[in-house]
Amino acid sequence: HLDETDRFNIIRFGSSVEMLFQDHAPCAKGPLGDARKLLDRLEADLGGTELRSALRAAFRTHREGRLHDILLITDGEVYENDAFYEEAERSGCRIFVIGVGCAVSEGLLRRLSKATRGMAEFITPNEDMAEKIVRHFQRMSVQAMNAEIVWPQKPDWVWPQKDAMLFQGDTTVFFARFA
Repeated sequence: HLDETDRFNIIRFGSSVEMLFQDHAPCAKGPLGDARKLLDRLEADLGGTELRSALRAAFRTHREGRLHDILLITDGEVYENDAFYEEAERSGCRIFVIGVGCAVSEGLLRRLSKATRGMAEFITPNEDMAEKIVRHFQRMSVQAMNAEIVWPQKPDWVWPQKDAMLFQGDTTVFFARFA
């Protein structure tokens, strides 16, 4: 789903962080070949889940004026504080998350994606991840929509609040209570 105008990198993380390239690489034959070789032998063998360090490595390569999306795939349980979300929001990057398995920190990852105007998806063990990755790439190709719901009268409450992310092709359900 990448084209010749896109740039990319692969950052592996656990107890340490490893970047395939020092900066984003063009989607050209050489860098794509290097990425395929890495992915063919990729193992989740780096220990813990140092998410903050990995995201900081990704944030450092962000260039002002360029759209910078991060596809984050993690199976880890992570603990962070409010400063973590504020740093992610200030980065200017949108983070699209795929949480894998039963032990993943769903609340943290939902909050992280929401703070950066991205989206989070979760898969269970033995579920195919490819469909969710493709859906995230489709979301990355567009900006979130600005939409407004016009209710027949003023509701007592609405959920989710106005800041819900809406992307073309997604289904979103809103609830409202009326007097």
